[in-house]
Amino acid sequence: MQIKRVTVGASVAVLAALATACGEGGDGGASVTRAAFEDDGLDWPFSVEEGSLHCDDGAVFFRARSGEQYAVNEAAVESDSYAAPDPIWLDTGQAEGDSEEDGDEGMALSPKVPLDDMIELGEEECGE
Repeated sequence: MQIKRVTVGASVAVLAALATACGEGGDGGASVTRAAFEDDGLDWPFSVEEGSLHCDDGAVFFRARSGEQYAVNEAAVESDSYAAPDPIWLDTGQAEGDSEEDGDEGMALSPKVPLDDMIELGEEECGE
């Protein structure tokens, strides 16, 4: 019986830590911040420091504190209900093809920071 108490206690502690890191937006979205993402070793893709992540019928979108809503996944882009994330989407600062192996070949405009971590967290909001 003592093992069950420890397991339940540990589960509650983990859930509390996750709730503190992500928070709850006022309308059910998860509050997200650059600091929390970076603390967890995740890529923060936006120029704004915080906002909330939401899911609406599989469409994952980010709401900035300004109230603007940006598409995060393909379903959100296809819905035409959300702005493209381009105005706040960060460049990586590294040109495509710019690596030690590639040298100067294939240089192109700087690619964007991947949205993968934001999409994954948003899909968790969707229950997927």
